[in-house]
Amino acid sequence: MSRLRLERLVERPDFHVLEALAGDSELLKLGLDDELDLSRLMLAAYRGGVDDEGETEADALALVRDTFDGRVGPFLPHCSFARWRGREMVAAVVVTVFQAMPMIAFCVTAPAHQRQGHGEALIAAAITALDEAGWAKVQLFVNPLNERALRLYRRLGFCEPA
Repeated sequence: MSRLRLERLVERPDFHVLEALAGDSELLKLGLDDELDLSRLMLAAYRGGVDDEGETEADALALVRDTFDGRVGPFLPHCSFARWRGREMVAAVVVTVFQAMPMIAFCVTAPAHQRQGHGEALIAAAITALDEAGWAKVQLFVNPLNERALRLYRRLGFCEPA
């Protein structure tokens, strides 16, 4: 399946969620010790959707480990975040570097927590961290059949590169 490449300038987001991020104790930087929770979240988020390729839990865990190990581009842990509800990871954004530009490798939300602003908040946090680190642009690749994700990314200022 081909992916659509979108990008945006890394500027402080003017998203209304930035105010909500201040003091958000449920929004934490994503760390290497979160790999199992992230792999389970990814599996649940993709299951039954246009990006479901029949992956197993072992497949998802291997992908997360490859990402954290830098096999798909350097992992940027200071720009990657997870949102928790108690002990459950309900959403996450993972940022790596691809072709010398930061890339949102994954932005996933558990099905029961979708459409509650988690993706927007996580992307705002990632873009803010990228801005603080001095990056100029961020990119992502999305399945063109994933209409909900496309609407979110376009609303947040992502567009096809010129």
